[in-house]
Amino acid sequence: MPGRFLADPRVDEAIDTLARSGQLTVFVGAGASMEVGLPSWPALINRLLDGVARDRGLNDSEASEFIAAITAEADGVIGAATVIRAHFSSSEFRGNADEFIRRSLYLDPLSDDLVEPPFGPTARAVAKLIRLWPIGAVEIVTTNYDFLLERAADEGLHADGSAPTGARAGQGGPQIEGGRFTVRHLHGALGPGDGESDLKPIVIAEADYHLLQGDDAWQRELMITRLRESNCIFVGASMTDVNVLRFLRLARDEGPTTHRHFALLTRPPQDSPSAAKVTAALRAAAQARWAEYGVEVLYPDYFLETSQFLEELARRRQAGNAGRLLDRPEDRYQQRLGSWQDAMERTALPRRPLERFVDAQDRANHALGEWLVELVNAMPGRLRASCTRETFGLQLWIAQDKGDSLLLWAQSTNSWRDPRVLEPIPAKLPSQWGAVQAYCAGSPVLQELAATIGSRWRSALNVPIYLDDEQWGRLPVGVLGLSAMHRHGAAILTTLDRAERDTIVNIMAAAATEYLTPNA
Repeated sequence: MPGRFLADPRVDEAIDTLARSGQLTVFVGAGASMEVGLPSWPALINRLLDGVARDRGLNDSEASEFIAAITAEADGVIGAATVIRAHFSSSEFRGNADEFIRRSLYLDPLSDDLVEPPFGPTARAVAKLIRLWPIGAVEIVTTNYDFLLERAADEGLHADGSAPTGARAGQGGPQIEGGRFTVRHLHGALGPGDGESDLKPIVIAEADYHLLQGDDAWQRELMITRLRESNCIFVGASMTDVNVLRFLRLARDEGPTTHRHFALLTRPPQDSPSAAKVTAALRAAAQARWAEYGVEVLYPDYFLETSQFLEELARRRQAGNAGRLLDRPEDRYQQRLGSWQDAMERTALPRRPLERFVDAQDRANHALGEWLVELVNAMPGRLRASCTRETFGLQLWIAQDKGDSLLLWAQSTNSWRDPRVLEPIPAKLPSQWGAVQAYCAGSPVLQELAATIGSRWRSALNVPIYLDDEQWGRLPVGVLGLSAMHRHGAAILTTLDRAERDTIVNIMAAAATEYLTPNA
């Protein structure tokens, strides 16, 4: 459950160590992109291999067989990437492998446009760290091809107004250029547009990886220096990148260092009778391997915990910069979430006396009805006729038990009259509840519902709700779900393209955040 990871003493000690760092390096992997719908590294390679298969005239089943065979034949995804580059760079086919990588990254199949999604909670949290250390004391390094980190950092730095005034994608060279902070891309970068902002070369094939290990490669110099001279945190990374592993080994071989390196390896819990025992054994065994690289591994179960770890790091560093104590119990994540719950039960979410509960339910039902009208009016014009035939509903879930469960507090379709009918749902995966899935992911989840699960709804868009201010910090306090019945064949939610869905998500988040802010 999300709150328990951050309450682990090892996790708390890691946050404290990083918050006190004189020099800090944040290494960001594909998890920061996956949480907003971009593909993981293996998924990207599979998309590219599917294109190779189609070019060679294979059908669906043949393409699947081809992808499995070529990955095995080429000894993994990096070898398969070499096949991809050779194929798409040849004049016989596309002639430009980078353009096909770009399309595989960003294509929105519903609009047929190349679209980079809004940055997610991990990129947002990473961006907060930049301003909390002196210029030159913090480095943000990534193997991702997208520009989500730059966009998050640019927004945060620009809003602050002091130098640096924005962020840029870069590689080697000065950290600050043109008054903008450089996010360093070890493997290059590709945007969804005309290529003007691209960073070449794109590192994808085996030969590209070998170049990074050359004595004059800026990637090698940067990584070994930072591993030797700063505390490091790896987030959203699978820790399987051969270059990163080699850099860790080379840095360690240069001799002892007082700096510590932590990795957050997100591993969703398994649902089997032996899962807990097997997981504990696996993690204990893996710790010995990572110790060889000088890395201390922490295991969040969910993406939410990864981004929240960074939020807690930022909050603790900010407290230290302001001269406040870093070890105040009331400032820890679970304590703040518990305080928020107490504050809301005194105001907008009371369960007793009965008269106050009924009144709160009626007010919540009325608010949800108003939000629903706003959301339907915000649907794209091409879907307006379908919206008149569709039935929508809103559900407001609130965090309970310091984040260990969610409670369906209110719905647009009815008001509760007895608080005893409210049953908390454990906030853990796997779960059939889309609200739980979105809460644990920390990002919106679009769920298609089968008729067999006993619900009248056939699709649901669930949006996690965060507070983010000085008093509460960034706290996940609930989920707002928009459901649809698919009456008369309508399937509105599943036909929204990426930009249209983002508009709906932003309206939902803004309305529910205001409602769930104490004293709002």
